[in-house]
Amino acid sequence: MKAQPVSRWRDEAIRGEFLWASGVAPPLPMHHHPTLQVGVVVKGVLDVAIAGGFEGRMAAPTLITVPARVPHRVSGVPGSEVEYAQVELPPEENPFMRCASVHEGLVVATRDERACHCFLELLHASDGERPAAERSKLLEATADALLAAEVAELGGRMSHPLVSRVLARLDRTTDRVLTLSELIRSERVSRSTLLRTFRREFGGSPHDYHVSVRRNLAFELIDRGRSVAEASLEAGFHDQSHFTRHARTILAMGPVSWRRRRRVR
Repeated sequence: MKAQPVSRWRDEAIRGEFLWASGVAPPLPMHHHPTLQVGVVVKGVLDVAIAGGFEGRMAAPTLITVPARVPHRVSGVPGSEVEYAQVELPPEENPFMRCASVHEGLVVATRDERACHCFLELLHASDGERPAAERSKLLEATADALLAAEVAELGGRMSHPLVSRVLARLDRTTDRVLTLSELIRSERVSRSTLLRTFRREFGGSPHDYHVSVRRNLAFELIDRGRSVAEASLEAGFHDQSHFTRHARTILAMGPVSWRRRRRVR
C-alpha cells in the first residue's frame, strides 16, 4: 500500500488543528476524538462507518462533520487515491454547533459546493498564513454554508443503557487497560450479550473504544509538555512503542513525528 503523505498544523486564530492527507488511505479502526471534526473529501472515495447506524461511501466533494466522542471508522477504496482535509475544533465553542443536528451529537454530510468551497478556502488561508481575521471569517462562512445546505444525518447517537454505562466506565479508567472480564462482572451480563450489544451500537468492541480514549489522553498530555514516554505510561500503555503502534493506525505517523511536524499559525 502506498504511504499517505500527511501534513498537520495548529491554527491558534480559530483554535483548530488542521490535517491534509493524500494518497491511498489506510484503514483506520473504529475510534473517536475529543474534538469536533469538519472535513472534506477533495478527491476520490472514502468508506465510512458511523456508530449509531451508518455505513457507506463518501465521494468527492463531500463535507462531513463528526461531533466529539462519536466513534467512526474510515478506509479508502483499495487502489484508489484520495485527498482529504479536515480541521478539529473545540466542541464547546465553535460556529458549527449552531447546526441543531451537530449540537445533538449527530454526524451530518453535504455535497453542497459552497460549503466545500468555503472549507477549502479556510484550509488554504491557514496554510498560507493569511490574516487571523480572515481565517476566522472563513470559519464562520463555512458554518453558515452548512446551515444553509441540505444535509444528511448519518447517525452518531448511542442510546442503549448497557452501552452508555460501559462507555462511562471506560471514559473514567484512563491509567490502565480495563478488561472485558471486569466489565462483564460489573454489568452482570454474559460475554456474548455485552459484545453483541456494544458492536451493534458502537460498531466495534469495548477494547477499541478504550484504546481510543487512552490514545486521546496521551496526545493531550504531550500537548501539555509531557514526553512521549511519560504520556504513554500515564495513559495506560505498556511503553512508548506500544503507544506508537496504536498512534500510527490513526495518524499515519508516530507521535514523535506528529509533534515535530505540527506547525503553529
